[in-house]
Amino acid sequence: MKTDYKRQRIRSRLKTLGYMAIDALVMNVGVLGAILMNVADGARFSGMIRTFLMTVPVLAIATALIFYSFRLYRVIWKFAGQRDVYKLIAASAVDMTVYYAAHELIYRIAPEKMDRLRLSVYVAGLMFSIALLVLYRMIMRQKDRLAVQGKKKKQKTEKMLVIGGGSAGAMVIK
Repeated sequence: MKTDYKRQRIRSRLKTLGYMAIDALVMNVGVLGAILMNVADGARFSGMIRTFLMTVPVLAIATALIFYSFRLYRVIWKFAGQRDVYKLIAASAVDMTVYYAAHELIYRIAPEKMDRLRLSVYVAGLMFSIALLVLYRMIMRQKDRLAVQGKKKKQKTEKMLVIGGGSAGAMVIK
């Protein structure tokens, strides 16, 4: 009995770590997409990519910590509502603000190491990231919903009529 609880707890923690990794990946893909969209010339592109690659760990760690502090990993997304999506948007905005602040700080300390990214990169990155995060969570929600429907179809049910029985009849119905 105790080992089942431990297994379930370990599985839950691994699942949370997996969600953290996916969220960090999605935020980085959003920023990368924004960089690709904002590229005007080849020389600037290499500097922007170098800047992006230098700060990928910063964004990944910031994403995990910020999303965890917003309690996004405690939400059961198949029951999530509008409020949870707003929390996701707010966490993404805070995350991108931290990313912008980290870029500015590193640029001010060592401007020769990295290029300054345009503000439009952060705005577009935030929009791409939010779209990808919501899309990912909605896909997971649909996957869970389809899995439940598949289980219901496999279960053999038999219709019955309960007449009388009071509370015992109510227990049979459940």
